[in-house]
Amino acid sequence: AAGAHILYKWELTGVYASDEGRANGGSELHFAGGAVVHASQVLLNLPRPVLERIDPASTVFPTDTSALGYRLIKNCTPCFDPSAGTPLAPTLAVKVYAIYQDPWWLTKLGLLEGSFTSADRDPPLVGRYHDGPVHHDASGKPVGPGALEAVYAYSIMNDRI
Repeated sequence: AAGAHILYKWELTGVYASDEGRANGGSELHFAGGAVVHASQVLLNLPRPVLERIDPASTVFPTDTSALGYRLIKNCTPCFDPSAGTPLAPTLAVKVYAIYQDPWWLTKLGLLEGSFTSADRDPPLVGRYHDGPVHHDASGKPVGPGALEAVYAYSIMNDRI
């Protein structure tokens, strides 16, 4: 995309509000070795171990430690493999929390949880999803925001997650 930059093999250490961009929401991305990049918008696609190494004072983490987003980011744990009694190897599974303003899986589809299997694919894909924390109005009707957890395992050895 025009104006986009992808930085491979740069170790991100923190994301902070930019002094020059505070009025328009700009960010400073700090990297190991001292490099700093200014950006008007940032999209991070980071594996869990990398996210855990980012400075906790970064703007990617909510400052309100009781906030839903903070709890989801900080309390996410690897998927548990009951047959082995240990978490799944990180290369075999991915756990994702997505926060939506409208908890559409409830408001539009009426779903709380479910699972899926595509064992005929290569690699095979097995997964589950469930409703995370969702706010409700006084009548009990779900209202946003809400969190949805999805787990994907790339092995038929983990056919039940």
